[in-house]
Amino acid sequence: VDQVDYSLQNVLGVGGFGKVFKAFFSPKSTVAAVKVVENMSALIDFTKECRIQLSLRHPNIVQVFGFALLPSPSI
Repeated sequence: VDQVDYSLQNVLGVGGFGKVFKAFFSPKSTVAAVKVVENMSALIDFTKECRIQLSLRHPNIVQVFGFALLPSPSI
């Protein structure tokens, strides 16, 4: 996921890894959630979680479309 493909909106929640934001992905303005990791010590666990979730498909599990390690966004 490229950083220029989305724009962050309001905070949806805060957890152990960091904050989750509502976001709009270009060019279709698709609504999505973006997790911004603020706890750098949890970065390895977050990466593992993303890789696992990318392979999961179930109606009761949030679908992950991708993840990227990018510099912190300016919010």
